[in-house]
Amino acid sequence: MWWIFAAALAIRLALVPLPGYDVGAFRAWSDAMAREGLTRAYELELDPAINYPPVPLYVFFGLGTIHRAFVTPAADAVVPASWIKLTVIAFELMTILTLAVLIRRAEAPDSHGALIWTAAYAFHPAIIWNTAYWAASTR
Repeated sequence: MWWIFAAALAIRLALVPLPGYDVGAFRAWSDAMAREGLTRAYELELDPAINYPPVPLYVFFGLGTIHRAFVTPAADAVVPASWIKLTVIAFELMTILTLAVLIRRAEAPDSHGALIWTAAYAFHPAIIWNTAYWAASTR
């Protein structure tokens, strides 16, 4: 089972340097929320406007706050795209691990079903595209 996890991580890490799509918006949101505060997130006039539910915004706010506090406190500081992508990848890997554990519990311990279903999810092109390349957090 661990080889699935390791291979899924390697594939996703290989895609981190690519530009992605939503990363620019997430970086702007992170920076704006770090400057203006999380409570004003939906009031901020950004392009594109924040249209995500609250949970991902906590993550973006945290990244922006950490970046401004410890790395670059300058007014034009913007969270690196790799931070956004690595955060999304971390949550994706937790999803893969959770899926493997839940399927294994539901089936017989010696069954290969958990292995097959976990691999099917971990290596599904749409899942990899959405998280590691596009960098869109699942809603």
